[in-house]
Amino acid sequence: MPEITYLMATDPAGATNGYFANAKGYFLGRRSTVVDAPAGGQTLEGVFDDLRARAAAGAAGTFDQINLVSHATGFSSLMFGLTKSERGGILTAARLTNALATASSSAPILKKLGPPAVTDKTHVRLYGCDVGKDRPFLRDVGLMFGMPADVTAPLRVAVFRHDGATFAHRLARTWAVPWPSDVERTPPQGWAPVRQAFVAKAESKFGSAAAERSPGDLFAADAVKATLTAAAAAATATTASTFFFHEYVEVLIPTTEADPQAFVNTVRPATSGVVTASEVSDLTVASRVGPADFTDRSNPRSWVAHVAVLAQVIEAEVSVRNDHLTVAIAPASAPTPGPAPVGDGGAPPPPVPPPAHSLWQQATDEFLAAGGAQGDLDALIAGLDAPPPDHDLAEPDLPALDDGGEPADLLAPEAVA
Repeated sequence: MPEITYLMATDPAGATNGYFANAKGYFLGRRSTVVDAPAGGQTLEGVFDDLRARAAAGAAGTFDQINLVSHATGFSSLMFGLTKSERGGILTAARLTNALATASSSAPILKKLGPPAVTDKTHVRLYGCDVGKDRPFLRDVGLMFGMPADVTAPLRVAVFRHDGATFAHRLARTWAVPWPSDVERTPPQGWAPVRQAFVAKAESKFGSAAAERSPGDLFAADAVKATLTAAAAAATATTASTFFFHEYVEVLIPTTEADPQAFVNTVRPATSGVVTASEVSDLTVASRVGPADFTDRSNPRSWVAHVAVLAQVIEAEVSVRNDHLTVAIAPASAPTPGPAPVGDGGAPPPPVPPPAHSLWQQATDEFLAAGGAQGDLDALIAGLDAPPPDHDLAEPDLPALDDGGEPADLLAPEAVA
């Protein structure tokens, strides 16, 4: 199956985690066409321009699978810009929604891709940490591509590594907690105090969640502490079987704002997505960043909330059925065919039934006309394109827990980086 892979950024100089370099080696080994990021980083507009140019050159320039390799966060964002003017920026759910709202206007933020570069047989796959937890975000990515067959992304952190002979792709379970600074910067006092402080904060968050989930298990919190302690025991910022990495959320303060603190207090908290599973980790316990977490004010016009993440690599081959979400992008309804022409005998032949998706559109219209709620309809559609459950997702539904004890359905922040 011909595929093309876009590296959306490059590793910074001196990086201990060669994420993009290792990803390039991995995809070249799969005989994928790999496109390096330009100086300053790739953008969605740059990807669309390249795909259009390749498709215009002939059938050999179209691909069954389009891969985007990016850093991401658990807060529904991909770390690359939407347009070329936003190179080096962040693609948030709100930014993507805004782009879709203008895509059909005379002056769109970004024109949708569509044929011939993308058809209803094209598969789009995102390689970025945790972004698969946000179904609406994946759907909107698919709509910007112009109705591919589906969009797939991991529910966990993605890891690319090189063992000296081959390149490998793995996923990792993670535990995230608020942090005063970038945890990847080697501390002058060594890593031991970092590990100790991290376990203490993570134990409070995830141990409490475990105890609440299993009220009859007196040792649930102790088991979580033991897991965290073992995972952190040798972790540094270098990618290995376990490691620390940094995420952050940024609020841009308008230059006209006289009281930055008052402005930050109006920002809606960012909450990470979760899914139903048996383990106690970022997969099932939400993280939240709110106004009080923006403690890094070194730039008076850009306040930052830091998050430290401990990752533990899962030593298993990765497939799209393993800790991934695939969202099918439904085609737009086609007009129902008109009456068939009358035959020679004067009697009209039996009517031609409309396509299945037209029947669905008719049922949808009748449901809404009868007073049905759009939210109920959206929930039904989401259930229809849900992936087959695996051993994790087959567990009974459990409540989404977080470290703040507040509802987990708050909106994402206005600006994320």
